[in-house]
Amino acid sequence: MKVFDINVASPDQLSKILRDAAQDYRESQIELSASWGDLEAGRVWEKLSTELDRVADKCDAIVAKHFK
Repeated sequence: MKVFDINVASPDQLSKILRDAAQDYRESQIELSASWGDLEAGRVWEKLSTELDRVADKCDAIVAKHFK
């Protein structure tokens, strides 16, 4: 199991960590689907990765607005 740490030195680093985690979850979903031969296997990881990407986008927007 992978662990990711969201304790960052500055707010602009948070979105990268979230996107990296999202990519890991996407890869887990693909691996489960392939190994089980079932497209629904691991679907929750795909949904979580989508949410993490969405939150990362929001973080970027907040940081951009704050540091104008």
